Amino acid sequence: MERRVTGAFAQVLAAGRERFNAAFTAARRTNRNLDGDRFLAHLAERVMPVVNLAAAAAPEQAMDIGAALFHISLDLFAAGCFGTQSRATLMDQAWRRILPAIPGLIAADPRGIAAAVSNAAYNLAAEKSADGQGWLQRMQAIGAHLTDAAVLRKAGVIAAWRCGLAHFREGALSACENVPLSILRTIFNMEGVKDDAQVLKRLRQLADDPWSTADADMAPSAGQELAIVRICGGFRGFGGAFIQPPVVRLVNGRFMAYDGEFQWRLDADAYGAVLHRLNQAEPLGGFTGSQIFRIDLKGKVTHGTVQAVFPELLGSLSQAATETTLAVTLPHSHKIFLIARVPAEKAGRKEPA
Repeated sequence: MERRVTGAFAQVLAAGRERFNAAFTAARRTNRNLDGDRFLAHLAERVMPVVNLAAAAAPEQAMDIGAALFHISLDLFAAGCFGTQSRATLMDQAWRRILPAIPGLIAADPRGIAAAVSNAAYNLAAEKSADGQGWLQRMQAIGAHLTDAAVLRKAGVIAAWRCGLAHFREGALSACENVPLSILRTIFNMEGVKDDAQVLKRLRQLADDPWSTADADMAPSAGQELAIVRICGGFRGFGGAFIQPPVVRLVNGRFMAYDGEFQWRLDADAYGAVLHRLNQAEPLGGFTGSQIFRIDLKGKVTHGTVQAVFPELLGSLSQAATETTLAVTLPHSHKIFLIARVPAEKAGRKEPA
C-alpha cells in the first residue's frame, strides 16, 4: 500500500505547492531520469516522519523545517543518494533512523543538521572497512542525549572513529573532552561501567595506546605479547590499494607507503585501518622511526624485552615503527603487516583491515 504524506508536512507541501513543484521541475531539467512518483514516495517514507516530529517540537517553524528538508532531500535524491547501492543505503538509513531521533536539533537547524548527518553517512560508506551499521546504531541510540548541534557533530566523529575511521583518531580523542559521559558510554559500549572515574581511565588508555579499547581495562604490560594486529593493503587488481609490493616509512610521525606509483598514508589502531592515497607520486622520504622495535630477516620481532617470531614475515622488504607499532612489508606481498603489544589472550588473533 502506497504511503501518503500527512500531518504537518502535508500542510507545508500544500502551502508551498508552486515553489516546490518549480524546484522539482528545475531539478528534472538537469536529471531527466527523475521520477515524480518515486520522489513523492521518497517524501512520504523518509522526509515526512522527520518533518512531522520536528514540527511537533517547534510548531511555529513547521514551514521552514518542511521547506528546508524538502530542498536538501531533493538535491540528494537527484544525485542518487537514496537507493540500493551501499553508499545510498547508509544515507537512506541515516534519514530513517538518525534524523527522527533528533527532532529538536532538526527544528533548530533543519538543513544544517540534515546535511551534517548525510555527509557523515556518505563518507563512512566510502570506507569499505568501516562499520556503517554500527555507526547508525550508536547515533540512533544517543539521539535522546543530543541537545546541541556541536555535540552531535563531535559525537558523530567519535562514533565514526569507533566504527573504523582510524584517521579520525586525533580529532575524536580531542572531541571526547567535550562530550557528556552518557554519550561516550554508549559509543564505546561502556553502559555497564557506572563509575565515571573508570570511564575516564579507559578513555585515557585510548589516548596512550592505539591498540587498546575502552571495552575493558588494559592488561598490565607484563601480561602483554607481540602480535600481528592488522593486515591491510592488498593487490589493486583484487580490490586492494597497491599495484606492487609497497615500501613503508615514517614521515612526520605517520606511516606512509609507496608502491612505485602513488604515496599512501596509513592510519590504524584497534578500531580500524584506513589507507588514503595522496596527490604526490614521488618516492617517499622519511625514516624507519622508533628503534624500540626491531625485526630481523628471520621474522623475529623485538620490542623492549619482549620477542616473538613471525614466520610469515621472513625476509622483510621494509619496516617502520612508532613507539607502539611496527609496520612491515614483504618483497612478494602487497600487504602491510602491523605488529604491536596486546594482552596475551589476544596475541594469537590477527585483525584484517
